[in-house]
Amino acid sequence: RVEFDTFGPVDPPSVEGYIYVRQFYLKELVRDGQSYLRAGRVLYGSKSKSEADALLCLNRFLAELGLTASECDVLRVDDAKETKGREFTAHLATALIHGEINPGYMHHMLGGCEAGWHAGTTGAIANLKNYGDDKRHWYSAMLHAFTAEDVLAVKDADGNFTSAHFRRTGRTADGSTLAPYGCPVRYLIDKSLRTKFDEHSEPGRYRGTSTTHLS
Repeated sequence: RVEFDTFGPVDPPSVEGYIYVRQFYLKELVRDGQSYLRAGRVLYGSKSKSEADALLCLNRFLAELGLTASECDVLRVDDAKETKGREFTAHLATALIHGEINPGYMHHMLGGCEAGWHAGTTGAIANLKNYGDDKRHWYSAMLHAFTAEDVLAVKDADGNFTSAHFRRTGRTADGSTLAPYGCPVRYLIDKSLRTKFDEHSEPGRYRGTSTTHLS
């Protein structure tokens, strides 16, 4: 069971150009006959609230997590135009995913996402204060707050201490690269951009982990 909700529009746009954030909350994940509750959140920045963008984020979510119809059998969405469109609902039917539309103004029906937005925005505000209050970095500040929650080990329904990342992927989260948002760091300069007599790194501020670079 997965909840899907959209946050925004946000002014000013982020430095990446985002004005919306899409959140997928894995309320329950079943894999290999085992049920995992509260299996974490996945966020995507968006520049549009269109149906095509919502569908793109859904496909990216399913592909990146490798979820089948049996593992994502129910998708609960809010009463928004882009998730009630013909193309979006047809895609759910083709993927054998049952779509549940949350009635308007009944936010508790998407309680997992709503709790995430509350914690994420609170964490982002604190991160931005630490960074220097440049609100254009709100997306990376929010993503960092969600990532910190994702790798934190808490007691699950069976009394074991596990992280949402572990419940979602089956792998123990490595939080060693997650530094405080906004802390001073030095970034490596690519070899193609420097000579042997140039600095190998330059000062900067930490804005979270990267999925494409080691440094």
